[in-house]
Amino acid sequence: MFRESYTILVFGKKKQQFLQLEVTKLKLFLIVSIVITSVITSVINIYVMYITPYRKDEIERLKAEKDRANRLVSQLESKLAILEEKLVTYEKKTRKLAIIAGINVDNILPLAGIGGSAEEDEIYSIERLNLLETALGKLEHLYKERKRYLSSIPSLFPTKGVIVSRYGIRIDPFTRKRAFHRGIDIEAAPKTPVLAAADGVVIEAGRLGNLGRAVVIKHGPFYRTRYAHLSRYFVKKGQKIKAGDIIGLVGTTGRSTGYHLHFEVINRGKFVNPENYVFLTFVPSGSEIDESS
Repeated sequence: MFRESYTILVFGKKKQQFLQLEVTKLKLFLIVSIVITSVITSVINIYVMYITPYRKDEIERLKAEKDRANRLVSQLESKLAILEEKLVTYEKKTRKLAIIAGINVDNILPLAGIGGSAEEDEIYSIERLNLLETALGKLEHLYKERKRYLSSIPSLFPTKGVIVSRYGIRIDPFTRKRAFHRGIDIEAAPKTPVLAAADGVVIEAGRLGNLGRAVVIKHGPFYRTRYAHLSRYFVKKGQKIKAGDIIGLVGTTGRSTGYHLHFEVINRGKFVNPENYVFLTFVPSGSEIDESS
């Protein structure tokens, strides 16, 4: 079969020139096989040299994109967890402040409920967090205003002792005539500590005529308190005071018949009854009473 031969004529430019080749079927088969093999090898080389690197780069790119997407999902989940934790904290704080401020918390808190994709949950959480931050900011302002107002009300009994003379009309111990008493007199042992009845700022500290050594404290825009007949005072004008701070000691300076604290409360420029403001256990005059702040 392969011994059969073929004659191949190859003509040149001139008709008289030609080349005669005689090849067997086996040789022709071998030549064709070599050509086909060469073509296939060339195609493979081209694929390996040009196409394969491109596909490898594409695979690496896709792998990198996948890794980046996984990282973004992890970051999103972590961020969402942080947002959720912050939401819970804000809600608790908001509810607490709302109760203190006397506000219906359901009217200011956004409705709860999260469910869906991580992206949707994050968007919802951020919106809810913004609403909570706004509500919390308003409540904190109200709370601070309420706290500032409450802390400016003279509510702390200023010393430990006995009420021996109350606010109102009484017999003046010096003139023996009826006179208006602008505060209360608390009999106490010498050098008993005198406490500030509320937060405030000292506006006077020194000798004030018949009041002897005295301290006057301004509490916010409405209230003032006076502490008179002190043996000593430990504060100065302009000093900020917190409720319960020791501002002086009980004495008998000025127009006084004995050791006691004369205590006055002034509300919007008018003298008022201190017993309507301070927290204490009332007992009959002449008996010992204890501060119950």
